[in-house]
Amino acid sequence: MYPAFYPELCKTEKAFDFGRNSLISRFLYYFALDEQGIVHLQFTGLGGTARRYFPITAQQYALCQYNMYVQNRKKKNKETFLRHTDWLLQNVKVRNGVTYWPYTWKMRIAGYTWKKPYDWASCIAQGQGLSVLIRAHGLTKNQKYLSPCKRILKSFETDYRKMGGVLETKDGESWYLEFPATVQHGRVLNGFLYALIGLWEYYLYTKDKQAKKLFERGQETAAKNLDRYDLNWGWFKWSRYDDAQIFYSGRRYHHKTLLPQLKILYEITKDERFGQKYRQWREWAKCYAFRSKVLDLLLLAWQKLRAYI
Repeated sequence: MYPAFYPELCKTEKAFDFGRNSLISRFLYYFALDEQGIVHLQFTGLGGTARRYFPITAQQYALCQYNMYVQNRKKKNKETFLRHTDWLLQNVKVRNGVTYWPYTWKMRIAGYTWKKPYDWASCIAQGQGLSVLIRAHGLTKNQKYLSPCKRILKSFETDYRKMGGVLETKDGESWYLEFPATVQHGRVLNGFLYALIGLWEYYLYTKDKQAKKLFERGQETAAKNLDRYDLNWGWFKWSRYDDAQIFYSGRRYHHKTLLPQLKILYEITKDERFGQKYRQWREWAKCYAFRSKVLDLLLLAWQKLRAYI
């Protein structure tokens, strides 16, 4: 059986907050299971009333269930993992030879404006999708879980305007975009790094040379541009969510996503640029912890509310 997904990046079942204990789940949206047991977001109050199925939500819940199965070998966790993996297979699209999980509605996220039509691929979903599919294949040996992967890889070499998820710059950089269908192309760091981790896992599992090439291309772009994500105001230092629109990553992304991602990529690549940034941001997290709490209340809450009102 393939190893568990990185525990430091994997949500626990408690984090899905099905009991609606957090303020966000009471006033904006909450996680729920539909009649078939598939996780989705149910918006409420300020967020409206829509039910939305986000590919990354299904992927993260699948990885959560897989990790629980690795730990306890309970049949219900295995079944839930495979149910969500099968749902992911049933909900892919193929266009221009690219297999992708589509976002087909307008999302409202502070700082971003979506363009029509709302049908696009996100690198975070493509990367985490690979992490899910290789584990389903390792568990069942069913070839159906590997069959779309080659076309998923193609999204990392296809321009975002052609249903891919990459922005190629004139100086040869390859940016894997979390939000490619926006007017403002802010390059979100955590989505980029999730994509790299998914590519690397797929390469380790299949030894696919193209996956390794795409990983290395993205790795170099990410590593050389990490300083773009420094938030340095002198009196306060932290990490940025992206390089254009949302200047503050918030405590949750900084501690539970960006720091583990940088550490994992340093361990994979031994690229000191990841290691140096990990140590720098970890120190900032210690020095500016209280001020980040204050900013979370003043800014992150405003960003969330602005997304839905």
